Amino acid sequence: MRKLKKIKANIKAYFFHPFIACIVGTKCGKKENFISIAWFTQLSFQPCIAGISVSPKRFSYELLKESQGFSINFLDFSKIDIVEWIGTHSGREHNKIKKLKEMGMDIFYTEELNLPALSESYLAAECRKIWEREFGDHVLFVGEVLNFYIKEDFFDENTLPTERIFPVVYAGKGRYLTVDWKKLEKKR
Repeated sequence: MRKLKKIKANIKAYFFHPFIACIVGTKCGKKENFISIAWFTQLSFQPCIAGISVSPKRFSYELLKESQGFSINFLDFSKIDIVEWIGTHSGREHNKIKKLKEMGMDIFYTEELNLPALSESYLAAECRKIWEREFGDHVLFVGEVLNFYIKEDFFDENTLPTERIFPVVYAGKGRYLTVDWKKLEKKR
């Protein structure tokens, strides 16, 4: 039997990675921003509840604190350059809305909360913020999903993802992966 090595949990570690990356859009007054997030989770089906974890050091954190909600956008791996650019540039120094438009991205605004979202997403969710709490060096923002905006051919009749989706998976420290559907199919 192989013995596992014990490591104290008082270090910055990436052991829980990889995670599917998403782009979170938020708006407070005239200020708008997008941030790349790896720490996203669905918390409930009925009602649909989702959570995002954001460091208070981030510009989007300031907007999320004051905003009534956020959009959660999932881009295909073919848009990895967009996901990485958003995640490596601060909204304090860059107008991300303007830059994304220059990069060929189409931005739309959600119907109920008027939040910025990305038309190139295979899935965008409009979330009303219902709760937030600090956990260590991050804050968990929880939102009730009001509406989904989807590319229909990326999901089947049961809302399961199809082989057209190649999600951006963040492995930590600037490394990205995606799904190999052929290997997944063999496991069925």
